[in-house]
Amino acid sequence: IGSLGFGVVRSLDGENTDPLLGNLLTPVTHAVAPSREMPAPASATRRVTRSAAATASSTGVGSINLALGSGSERTGSGGSNDAMSMEEDLPPHKKKPHLQQNVLSGSLGARQSQNWQIGGSSSWSVSCQSPRVQHEQTSSAPMLPSAADTSELCALFRQLAKAYRHLCMYRSHEAITAFTDLPKCQHNTGWVLAQLATAHFNMAQHRQAEQAFRRCRQLEPHRVRGMEIYSTVLWFLKREHELCYLAQEMVALDRQAPQTWCVLGNCFSLQREFETAIKFFHRAIQVDPTFTYAYTLAGHEHVSNEDFEKATASFRDALRYDQRHYNAWYGLGTIYLKQEKYQLAEYHFRRALEINPRNSVLHCYRGMALLSNHTFDEAIAVLQKAKEMDPANPLARLRKAMALSHVERNAEALQELVALQHLAPRESTVYVQMGKVQKKLGRLHEALSSFNQALDLDPKSANMIKAHIDRLQMSDLNEDDSML
Repeated sequence: IGSLGFGVVRSLDGENTDPLLGNLLTPVTHAVAPSREMPAPASATRRVTRSAAATASSTGVGSINLALGSGSERTGSGGSNDAMSMEEDLPPHKKKPHLQQNVLSGSLGARQSQNWQIGGSSSWSVSCQSPRVQHEQTSSAPMLPSAADTSELCALFRQLAKAYRHLCMYRSHEAITAFTDLPKCQHNTGWVLAQLATAHFNMAQHRQAEQAFRRCRQLEPHRVRGMEIYSTVLWFLKREHELCYLAQEMVALDRQAPQTWCVLGNCFSLQREFETAIKFFHRAIQVDPTFTYAYTLAGHEHVSNEDFEKATASFRDALRYDQRHYNAWYGLGTIYLKQEKYQLAEYHFRRALEINPRNSVLHCYRGMALLSNHTFDEAIAVLQKAKEMDPANPLARLRKAMALSHVERNAEALQELVALQHLAPRESTVYVQMGKVQKKLGRLHEALSSFNQALDLDPKSANMIKAHIDRLQMSDLNEDDSML
């Protein structure tokens, strides 16, 4: 039997059917160590042995000479390989442990592939790699960005950083230019449009800010950051319906955001429900005690209620969290201006301008404080600067005309008022001041016409306007500009 190599004939259930072999399986199995070669698949072995059994039964031969591969490829004796093949064909629960371990170790990690040859005529190619290893080998190496791509990306980040730095330093013109120079695909993003709108807001350009915020919300309707500024822009433009819709959207998006409560507060403030607005601003502070803008908005509402003590406390709380919050310095300046503390008002407006020097409204209020403090020449210079920053700012032109009238530069004052008349044709204050200047110039008929036009536009101020009409002949009487 040893010379025949492997002559065991097995039935379909794996039991020995050759009575001549008897007890030879056990000594042969332990005689030699298992072969180093990978055993053939069990299915292939069963097919071969069953074919051999059929041949043996038909010819009457009790043993079959079956060789696995060529003799030169075998490393053990014929008996040991016969035993391995027989053990390979056994059911899993009858296999011997050392053979099972050898089969597993050889099939899982020893070789990438094995070629099985039976009788030199058939072959199988078996892959022993795991799916992860195959994927790593077949997948190509990660593509690194080229030098041109890296340079383009760095240039984009450099431009964004430059624009954002200008914005943080309140250099709004430079920030707008830098954001506008971005590629179109980057410019039309929610974040860039929100920063662009904030830059316009810092310069009191509310219409441009509203347009940028509207485009931002079209791209990112779920955006929360910056919406408190958007609500303030809508408050300045008196867009009640848009502000109410924004408040509803914010409540649906995030009730735990301080921006939501600031939007609600501005919404009720526009409807002149100041107490409710203050409650919402305080709710924003409860949600986020470090949210500076909520303190500022609450302070402005207290100023509207003429509760200057609480307003001062709110503005100082805002400055405690952010010393560069120019809105709080501006708020304190308005309080002192109303209290006729003109030097303190001018100081706080000047501090606000040190932070945000590109805001024409801040220049205008500082000029008002200087004008009230009878510092006319400096007031004219400051108001001229405010007018140059924003030629469409009617308040700057009006205050400059008043300052020019105080220093008896009435012709220049009248020119400013005529230009202002085209900007604000429905403003009665413009016609009252124009009548005063025309009276100083001796144009009494024109002055009377201006006073009558002011009376038509503002009947509530009829008593004051009629008093000016009655004094038309009193040229030696100084005019009072306190109403402005």
